[in-house]
Amino acid sequence: MSRATEKAEMAGGLAIIGGLIAGFAGLVAALFAFINFNWVGAGVCLAAAGISFGLVASAVWRR
Repeated sequence: MSRATEKAEMAGGLAIIGGLIAGFAGLVAALFAFINFNWVGAGVCLAAAGISFGLVASAVWRR
């Protein structure tokens, strides 16, 4: 494999890991917002987590 290919694969892997971290952080933030009866905040955090997980799934299962 060439050096450029290795760098591209590493960047893609780091982007997927970052997306998973952001998704789980959104779920945790939504839980805290739900506990504090902040319904709008919980909804926004769940939407952000859904978008993050959706983009990661799209990247992983793309041909």
